[in-house]
Amino acid sequence: MQQDDLYKALVNYHANANLQRRLPLRSMYPQEGKENKQSVGAYIAANGPTLGQKLMKDEIIENLCGDRRVVICGEDLEEVLGFHAAQEDDGGFIYDGQSQQMWHVPRFNTNKDRLKRWQHLAEFFWPGIATRKPLDFRQFVPQEFRSYDGKSPIYVRNECKLGTRTMSAIELANRYDVQTMVIRQTAYGPSEPVDGLQGVGLGQVARFDKNGLRDTVFFARDFDRRGPKFDDEHGIVAVHRQYEPRNGSIVRVSERLLTPVDLQTTKQSVQYGLPPSRAGQLAVKMA
Repeated sequence: MQQDDLYKALVNYHANANLQRRLPLRSMYPQEGKENKQSVGAYIAANGPTLGQKLMKDEIIENLCGDRRVVICGEDLEEVLGFHAAQEDDGGFIYDGQSQQMWHVPRFNTNKDRLKRWQHLAEFFWPGIATRKPLDFRQFVPQEFRSYDGKSPIYVRNECKLGTRTMSAIELANRYDVQTMVIRQTAYGPSEPVDGLQGVGLGQVARFDKNGLRDTVFFARDFDRRGPKFDDEHGIVAVHRQYEPRNGSIVRVSERLLTPVDLQTTKQSVQYGLPPSRAGQLAVKMA
């Protein structure tokens, strides 16, 4: 499966596992910037047959879980992510597009404390060595990534306010020149209607490459009937934004509304050892 199809499939999973469970929108939901603990997150690193070995060599991951190894395509991604969501498995996945295989990884060790520890050791034993410096995340995402109005800074008192999963995805993409994709659990979209749009308490589906943010998709209520709906019955739109690096920062270059047709991918079987009906049920099961 190509990376574009993988990203489409991840957006579809977000819609089915998180959005559909909230419809119709009657109850209160988290305001923008607050974590939605009822939504299912996800983290995928793609692509390349040697990525897993490189991550083990660099101690970013401990191992590749053989019993979690799967072969997926298209919409069947939901069955794999849904299974792990039902088991409350943390961590993420490594996807090899050549063999169309995916491995579950309990943890990615890309946190700031670990990087600082190894940097200090290297500088102690090899004075003057050029060690890897911590990333300035402001170079990889725009401020509108944190809030719809772009007024929430990426750093507050020198502390990055992005989530651990998002920072890890940015670091991994930059260091290994791969694409990473996340379903964020931080609610995105204005809490009150702005320009006719209002958030629904769900996070964005974001895609990163070595240069930073590349795509986001978020769901919102549309009060202005501005264009095609993702869910016409409930007035829900899917806003797709694309980004590019320019002059040392990331800028938005396009915005459009998606329909379910835009997210269609090739449906193929998944070798996972689960009956399709059972796997589908697990995709939306929450403890």
